[in-house]
Amino acid sequence: MRYIDRCTDKTPPKASEPHQFPFDIYFAGRSRIWNGGGTAFLDDSKKGFAFGRIYKISGSQFDEIQQKEGANYTKRVYLGKKDNLPIYTFTAERNDRQILFCLRTSEHGVSLQDLADCAGCTLTAARESAKKMRDLRLIRQDSRSIQAGSRASDREAVYYTEREMRDLIDMLLVI
Repeated sequence: MRYIDRCTDKTPPKASEPHQFPFDIYFAGRSRIWNGGGTAFLDDSKKGFAFGRIYKISGSQFDEIQQKEGANYTKRVYLGKKDNLPIYTFTAERNDRQILFCLRTSEHGVSLQDLADCAGCTLTAARESAKKMRDLRLIRQDSRSIQAGSRASDREAVYYTEREMRDLIDMLLVI
């Protein structure tokens, strides 16, 4: 109900039940809603399993919850059907994980263009991923590229992982 209470339509879910998801999950950053607890993401690029719950809510509630969750949850994932109704969830784009991997395995900072090339995504997708990870304080722009006049969204902007987050990032990449 924490999510539903933030919606325009506050109708409680018509049903909820445990569900086994066919993918692994990973945690990154901290949730503002859950008192600083970890933020969970479904890794739909990796078969596995995760336990959770499904809720029977309206399409407009789902859309509003996804919108309120913001930039971290931009990808919708279809999970099949239950009682002839589709099951959807939302998660982060796979680019985020690949970009974290590229950053973490680099001995030196990586330019935004090189991140896009390494992750096999567009420069725009790399920009969006970098912004999300900066907001989560997982990465930062290198001070030398800032001094050289590169804005955070420039293809020449160089990024590093945050030193105090590297153990967490390593764990996320292994999961």
